Amino acid sequence: MNTLNNIHALIDYDKDKAKDSIVMLSKLMRVLLYDSDNENYSIKNEIQFLNDYIGLMKIRVQDNVEIKFDYPLNISDYKIPPLLFVSFVENAFKHGIISAEKSYIHIKLESDNNNLLFSVSNSKSSVQKNGNVKKIGLENAENRFNALYDENYSWKISETNDNFTVKISIPLI
Repeated sequence: MNTLNNIHALIDYDKDKAKDSIVMLSKLMRVLLYDSDNENYSIKNEIQFLNDYIGLMKIRVQDNVEIKFDYPLNISDYKIPPLLFVSFVENAFKHGIISAEKSYIHIKLESDNNNLLFSVSNSKSSVQKNGNVKKIGLENAENRFNALYDENYSWKISETNDNFTVKISIPLI
């Protein structure tokens, strides 16, 4: 709903960007509706979904936010569960953007031997620095990884006063 409201506001001052945003939103919705149960979902699909999601989120961020998404241009087309990493990116946008000061979100996806490595790092808001943020989303995500990979994955959360990072390694099959 927030994305639709952002696109609605965008129509008044940048119609071309609003049109592009509608196309990105429709692509995301198509994946959510038709591919979320797809066993043949690939890493390339995940990268495209994350790129489209990041593109939509950029509508609502200011110039003081640095957003990077690094991934290999020719990654093997391994299959992974659909929408495996978007919740972490969503959390980074939700908790990592500080409107009054410079902030960042850095996302990286790479393969190493027989593993897929994912990391997302973001700045922390003053609310997070005070420790008042519940981590229910992370608990739910960890439960999903436990169900999908049992103990065949690694998960590390690093946190400082100014940074929050999640690093995940899953086996490539």
